This record gives sequence, C-alpha cells and structure tokens, in this order.
Amino acid sequence: PYNIFQDGGVTPAALSYLNEIGTSRGSTTEAIVEGTVTGNLAQYGLKTPWANEGVGVAMGFQVRRDTLTYTPDQAELSNDMSGFGGAAVSINNALGVSEGYGEVRVPLAQDMPWIHDLSLDAGYRYSAYSTGANARTFKGGGEWAPTSDFRFRGGFNRAVRAPSIIELYTPESVTNTSEVAEDPCALGASHPASLAACQNTGVTAANYGRIPQCPANQCAVLQGGNPDLSPETADTYTLGGVFTPRFLPGFQASIDYYHIDLTNIIGSIPLGVSLNNCLAGNKTYCANIVRNPVTGILFGTTVGAGGYFVGNNVNVASERVQGLDIQASYRLPLSRFGHDDWGSVNFNLNGSVDMGWQSTPLPGAQTYDCNGLFGPQCQGLFPKWRHTLRATWNAPHNVQASVTWRYIGGAEYEADSTQPTIGGNKTPDPLDHTIPAVNYMDVTLAWQVMPKLTIRAGVNNILDSDPPLITNTIVGNANPNTYPVYDVLGRQLFMSLTAKF
Repeated sequence: PYNIFQDGGVTPAALSYLNEIGTSRGSTTEAIVEGTVTGNLAQYGLKTPWANEGVGVAMGFQVRRDTLTYTPDQAELSNDMSGFGGAAVSINNALGVSEGYGEVRVPLAQDMPWIHDLSLDAGYRYSAYSTGANARTFKGGGEWAPTSDFRFRGGFNRAVRAPSIIELYTPESVTNTSEVAEDPCALGASHPASLAACQNTGVTAANYGRIPQCPANQCAVLQGGNPDLSPETADTYTLGGVFTPRFLPGFQASIDYYHIDLTNIIGSIPLGVSLNNCLAGNKTYCANIVRNPVTGILFGTTVGAGGYFVGNNVNVASERVQGLDIQASYRLPLSRFGHDDWGSVNFNLNGSVDMGWQSTPLPGAQTYDCNGLFGPQCQGLFPKWRHTLRATWNAPHNVQASVTWRYIGGAEYEADSTQPTIGGNKTPDPLDHTIPAVNYMDVTLAWQVMPKLTIRAGVNNILDSDPPLITNTIVGNANPNTYPVYDVLGRQLFMSLTAKF
C-alpha cells in the first residue's frame, strides 16, 4: 500500500493508510490537610539559668494524597506509533501518607565568657504510607559561638524519600534506550567482546559474529514500577562554621563539610554496569540481560519478538557523597576611598567542592566514584569544582550594575577512566574523552525609578560561549548533545519592568 519505488506511487490513499493520530490525557492531583503549633516556652519558665531565650518548640501533622491518571488511546497502546520507542501504558493509582512531627530548640547558654551562644536542636517525624511502609526520620545538632565573630555548627539528619506513584505503579513495557548504544557481541561493535564473554550474556556459539547490531545506537530495555518498593534512606553529617569578623566590617563567610550516606536507593541498575559485569563473568548481573532465544538480538520493542535489558525499579543501590559548600560576601563602601557619593560594591561567592560521589549498584558489588567524571552510568556531570562569583555596584540614584562569573569545572568520560566497573576503555574516546571547563559572564543593570517601579535589563552569557558538544548516546536523547547544566541558548538579552500597586 506504500509504493516508494515508483514516481507518484505514494498516493493520498497510501498516506491515509499509514497515518494515525495518537492521543492521551492524564492528570495529577494532590490534597493536603495539615496543622502546626509553634511557641516559645520561656513564658512558662522553660529556659536554662544561663540563657536569655527560652525553649522553642514546633509540632504538627500532615495528611497528603497524590493521585495520578494517564489514559492513552488504542493507537498509542498498540505500539504502532512511529517515534514512541514502545507502547504507551495506562496508569490509575494513588499514594497517601499521614505524618506527625515535633521539633525543639534549646538555648543552653548565652552572653557568657567564650559562650556568646550555645544551643541544641532536635526533631522527629513519623510517616505512615498507604503502601504499608512506615518511616521514622530524626535530626540532632548544635551551634557554638564563642564570640559574635565566629559560629561553629554541626549535626546529624536521617532523611527518607518515599517512592512516587510512577515508581510504584507504572506498568512494565519495553522501549528503546540510548544508555547502551551498542551490543559488544553484535556485528560492527566498536569494542567487540570475546566468544567466552558473550556466552555469559546468553550468546550461543552459532550466533556469535552473526547477531545484528542495535539500530540507531539504541538497544531495548524493560522498564516498569514496583509496588513493593520501600523508602530511600539518607544519613547526613555536617560540620561547618560562619565567620563575621568585626575587624573586617561588611565581610561574612561560611564553609560547611557534608557527608551523606544513601541506602536503599530506588532505581534501576545501570545497564552498562549489568553488561560490563556480566561480560566479566559475574552471573548476578546476567539476569538483567535477556536476549532473543533465536537471533540473540538486544533490541525490538515488542515483547517476545526481541531482546532487552531489565531496568525495572528496585531498592538496590547505595551512594556516598562528600563535599564542601563555600559562601562568602563582602560589602565595600566607596567612601573609604574618599568617594562619598559613589555608593558601594558587593562581592558574593557561592562555590561547591565535590570530594567524592561513590555509587554501589548492588550490595557487595564494586563501587565506582563519579567525582570528576561524566556519562550515562554516572547519570550526569560531576565536576570537582563549580562556582558563581558576582560583583555588584550599588550606584547613586537607585541604580545597580552587576557582573557575574559562572564557572563549571571540566570532567572525563567515565568509560575512559581507570575504574573497571564503568571504565577501562583501552582506547580513549576521540571525541568525548574530556569536557573542558566552561566560563560564562552575565551583565545586569537595574534602576528603581520610583519606590514601586523598577526596570531591569541585561545580557546572560555575554561572550556567547558555546556548550561542549557531547555524543547523544552519552547524554541521552532527551538532551540536545550536551548536559542541561550548560547554557544551550547562547547569548540572551532580557528586559523587565516591575510595578507594585
């Protein structure tokens, strides 16, 4: 019915035979009922003899219910729509939670020698989910300011993230994925695997060397929800300080170290991790590779006709994240230089140091560190340093002019790293081996014409710096050949007017 071998063979009737319109509709709703009570208990005599302030408390409850519906028509359900990568699936379910919590802050001592302020705080929350899962979260910490110039703080926090409706109830379906761009056991593989390694993944000796390659750099993956998921857990330890020295008026800085241990992480095992470990002979991962029993292929979105990786949601992974958050600001009055009518200049720095982003895809599996790397197994970009530095001139006549420097550090492609779980390429990728550091400059001008009227204008990325181009098999088809952290629009001019009535 669709003749492309004859001039004029594609008739309106032929197009009508193939064309189909797919439609779907859905909605998300959330209902919340909550109540909170707060108070300072000093009026009831609850304070220590060495403190000026009383004990502060807060308590309350919250009841939430989230509902999600998604209904595709028969055309989308049929897996016949071009470009869908798989059949659409219907969802109609809800998730509810009832919570109660309490917090307390206790000033222990204030305005004493070497104790300008010493206080403790704590909190607790209990959550009961409609899935039957229960979670208890809590925190504890303290602050000590020996003088008004310095303040030291530290704490512990137990947090949870409950699975969403989509993670719980999405029906299983097979779709295309760019997370694995090629089958190393198929024809034309850039890094072909040996017969012994391929046999671990289910390849027969008869099929070895004859398996068709995944088309369009996309193999297939089976994805879906899991109603038995339990909440993720994170234990966070922090230690830091705030500095406002009197000998340097206008200066303030803080530095905080954080260490986060995440367990029971919801997600699928990275497909490349399953593939590399199975090729190496780790049978635990080979259950996530399902080849077509006849052809051995790893593509095709019709269940039973193709092969695929298993990427369903599970509670399986763990991560350890460490780093430093750095903030600093300084206000410099220009009157110090004899220019009383020139206003002042503010400097603001926000920086982040990545000291480790370690992932363990399965209990007992080899851990890999994404610090300084990028790629699909790391699921993004992890530069070791990034910052935003802004200088603002508070000029006369209610005018502000600012220049901002945004910096994103460079990174190495994960497959070219020396870590065997995600790397080990003998030949570095010629196009994507590294991403260079990227700098952006922004300029903004604001004028408060009247107390209730402000005009702003500026240019973001004034130097029109291009984002680094990265193969879409690495960043994923949802991204335009780069990571969304970069400026993909180039130089942008803007103007706004704000009026208050």
